[in-house]
Amino acid sequence: MKHNSEPATRQSFSNVQPLPQQRATLSFERSFTEAEYEQIGRGVIPESMDDRWFIFLEDDVLYFHRSWTGFCIYQVRLKKEDAQYRVVEALVNRDATQFSSTDDAHDVDLLTFVIEDILLRGD
Repeated sequence: MKHNSEPATRQSFSNVQPLPQQRATLSFERSFTEAEYEQIGRGVIPESMDDRWFIFLEDDVLYFHRSWTGFCIYQVRLKKEDAQYRVVEALVNRDATQFSSTDDAHDVDLLTFVIEDILLRGD
């Protein structure tokens, strides 16, 4: 997985599915500096079967898709406030045929991990 010179877009990956109607809102609070926003805005394009996420930013919404299925698992809306970008909404997929988790606390932890370790650190 790499952070490309060109930012990831919806068109960067073939099998992109929308977040289903079966969804839940997570209690997820996070703000990003302008530098962090620029970094997360580059997204993630999977390069091998080991890369589990395809992530892109579109109109201040971060979309988190599973690379194998294209299913949208998380959708996080950001809002610019002064020099920060604040999470104003975090949605999670609750369609059991697409994503088996039903534990909001676990999903907050996983979303935090994906943002911190994959988007911001690039691990």
